[in-house]
Amino acid sequence: MAIISDIQEEEAPPPQQQAAPAAVDVDLEVLEAVLERKGGALPFLHAAIDVAHRRSDLFRDPSAVGKVTAMAAACRAQVEAEERKARDAKRKAAELEKAAAAEKERVVKAAAEKEKRESSVVTEGRVAGSSAEKDASTEVEKKEGKFSLSPVKAAPKPSQTKCWQWS
Repeated sequence: MAIISDIQEEEAPPPQQQAAPAAVDVDLEVLEAVLERKGGALPFLHAAIDVAHRRSDLFRDPSAVGKVTAMAAACRAQVEAEERKARDAKRKAAELEKAAAAEKERVVKAAAEKEKRESSVVTEGRVAGSSAEKDASTEVEKKEGKFSLSPVKAAPKPSQTKCWQWS
């Protein structure tokens, strides 16, 4: 029986530990109310230091000023770390957004290039047919004795533009 009761005692947390967080919450509420009533952090700290000076022997210890300064410096370092973390997160989000925009632009350009290549294949087929029609109509006009522009081929490259001269 003694063994079972020992286990039950270990499992149940002491009531003092449960009451401690509630007391801390009340203390924080009181301090927040005093902070608001004093009108800012510096007047609040001045009042707290004044109370510590009058009601305790804190400042009789030569290292007390260094300890208070160290607490303030630690708080400042924490604020700087939080600000740095926020800046880094914002910068990373901007970089990700920029990379996503660049990727989107790359995809759009690739699709446009593919469409352009596909349409140029179709257009080249049409151009080849229309060139034959133009050549045939020019031959007819020559036979009839009409003056017109006729194409002069400078090179056999299909991508090169044709030169026109009077015939």
